[in-house]
Amino acid sequence: MRLRTQIFGYLFLFGLAPLAIALALTVPLLFSQLELFFHRAHLQNLRADFRDLDQHIAGRNELVRILARLPEPGVVLRKSEGAGDEAVSKARTQYTVWINGILGDQLDLVRIVFVDGAGAEQFWLERNPRTLALEPTTTLSDPPPATLATELPLLPPGGVVAGRVRVIEQLPPRAGIRTIDLRLAAPIAGPAGPGRPAGAVLATIDIGGLARAYPDTLWVLDDGTYFAGVEPGHVNVSAFADFPGLADTFARNEVALWRGRGQQSIIWVPILITEGGEPVWVGRRVDPSPLAEIRSAFEWRVALVVTLLLAAILVVARWRATATDRINRRLSDGVQRMIEHAEPVRFDLPGPQEIRELGERLSSLAAEHAEQVDAARARAEALDRSYRHKSQFLANVSHELRTPLNSILLLSKLLAESPGGMDNAQHRQAGVIHSAAKDLRSLIDDVLELSQIEAGKAHLNLNEASPVQIVAELAELVRPQFDAKRLSFRTETAADLPAAIYTDVDKLRQILKNFLANAAKFTEKGEVVLSATVRSDLDRPSLRFAVRDTGIGIARSQQQLIFEPFRQADGSTSRRFGGTGLGLSISRELTALLDGRIELESEPGHGSTFAVTIPLRHGEGAAGGEPITERVDEVPAGEVVPSANLGLRQVLVVAAAFERLLALTGWIESWGAEVTGAGDAAECFEALDDPPAGGYELLVVDAQGLDAQGLLADLRRHPSGGGLSVVAIGFGRDDDMRVNTVDEPLTAAAVLDAIREFVPESARV
Repeated sequence: MRLRTQIFGYLFLFGLAPLAIALALTVPLLFSQLELFFHRAHLQNLRADFRDLDQHIAGRNELVRILARLPEPGVVLRKSEGAGDEAVSKARTQYTVWINGILGDQLDLVRIVFVDGAGAEQFWLERNPRTLALEPTTTLSDPPPATLATELPLLPPGGVVAGRVRVIEQLPPRAGIRTIDLRLAAPIAGPAGPGRPAGAVLATIDIGGLARAYPDTLWVLDDGTYFAGVEPGHVNVSAFADFPGLADTFARNEVALWRGRGQQSIIWVPILITEGGEPVWVGRRVDPSPLAEIRSAFEWRVALVVTLLLAAILVVARWRATATDRINRRLSDGVQRMIEHAEPVRFDLPGPQEIRELGERLSSLAAEHAEQVDAARARAEALDRSYRHKSQFLANVSHELRTPLNSILLLSKLLAESPGGMDNAQHRQAGVIHSAAKDLRSLIDDVLELSQIEAGKAHLNLNEASPVQIVAELAELVRPQFDAKRLSFRTETAADLPAAIYTDVDKLRQILKNFLANAAKFTEKGEVVLSATVRSDLDRPSLRFAVRDTGIGIARSQQQLIFEPFRQADGSTSRRFGGTGLGLSISRELTALLDGRIELESEPGHGSTFAVTIPLRHGEGAAGGEPITERVDEVPAGEVVPSANLGLRQVLVVAAAFERLLALTGWIESWGAEVTGAGDAAECFEALDDPPAGGYELLVVDAQGLDAQGLLADLRRHPSGGGLSVVAIGFGRDDDMRVNTVDEPLTAAAVLDAIREFVPESARV
């Protein structure tokens, strides 16, 4: 994902998230509060409609209190001695007439019962449904509860106690035909004073009429049964069937809003409590249209505001992302040019002060980097030239020294072994000369081998060999050295060694011989052990050869130093034990060629263990599994260079092999030309890009170690190379260029003949 897209996404997200969170938290709360306010208004209206019920019940409380103070005559007359039943009956008849006179129009008062102090009924009046008058009846249709006797002493003097609402089914039961009454009780004061009432008056008030007075209100018992508010012929007797989920609403026993399909909503309120403790619920339909209109208008406005805010967030996020992407592209392009081409890029970044300061710092960094890269390139070129000169010098000196040194070795050996003509002292002196010459040849061989490795000219001759045989042959070779110093020497080979390994056995032997030579040199007493084991803990099967000694040991601070060329642990070691310090350096380079690694464990005074770990099969997985070899052809030694003067001024020689480059350079310079040498194609084109005065007249290319055909193909496209004459050594002609070929083996005469074909007779000297 591009940076611009990420920044745009982040900015848009961070702008949208607060808005979405605010809407998610605010809008539902706002609608909830608005709906709650609307429902509370309906609830207040509903309660206002039932306020007359409260006033009606309060008025009946006062009526019952008056009846308690003016009880039926039997209570008063029986307090007087001698009052007979006839007098009581006559008085009660008059009391009934009086009651009907003052309470005849109070049709909700359906029953008046007077009880004595023991709770027994003494006198009662019940409303006649036909005449609507309060009349005494033979049998009380609704006797007081049996617990009244125990509850009488608890009635407050002068007070009225209201019982719970009773719902009475009419027979036969029909939906909406029920009696809902409320029983009120007041104590009748007795002679014993408060707490010992003479009796009580119980009045039953019919409040079902109030329910039937509100046809738009549903009256439902806690079990879901209707008793008022349904239309005649209504099919369902239970409100739970008409209003799904209403049972859960009733179970919570609190004011709640029931929502049905569409816009149907009913607010339910528990208004009364029955004798069983269950509430009586009233429900009133709520018209949601005002709330829906408000909600719809609010939603449209919120949607409009959100759309405008989203558009603003989108524009700001896109603008900021585009500006940031522009800065990012400038930074990326500038840094790429600075890193890849070392250009002193100027970073002119728009934006706030911090961004501009960053651009200025990057500009100074780019300028400094360009200067450092130019300086580093100059140093690298100087080092490369110095390295090539060193390698050329080492190779040339090594070859020049070998011939006289071989003569010294041969003659000194002959003198040392000659039976006559010299005395014993002279024989010893000849032996010393021979020994010193051998040491010198070993040093020259080491220097030459190290220079070849560093130049990348070392080659591998891969074949299979037995690790057990390698150890045995090395032991036989070096055992005389340890016997001469009276050191114990033994070998250890693991039982699980493979039958053969695939590697360059000669280089492996050379590494181990260097380890063993150091062990013999730096061990005065004790033992030296050569071991071979299998390493199965690595990522590929490997073999570990180790040389363990009890010699002087190496300090940890010196363990990396000894692998550098011409270095030993310290100067005293070199003076005491001798040596050039090249053995371990060569061993390290050879180990890298074998795709292995060297390990060293040592402590001063406790000996050392040098180990080399190599894969069981070198280059396993390579195409064809062929041995990795590189042919290095030697220049014929002792060849007589023909003399000539070709009249050439500038010749460019390209050869990867140092010996051949030196030979070609020497031959062509002896023929009167100034030669520029190049070790590869890159150096060749660098020389062509910066030619000497007059340019190059001839190009000599040695195919050994080079992609010569690719070089010629690139040369044809180069501005300075298309018209050059080319002497090609070891590869064919090119139809598009003037090319003369020289076949192997390389000789000065063949090169001279190829060059002469490009030089006219008139130009030769």
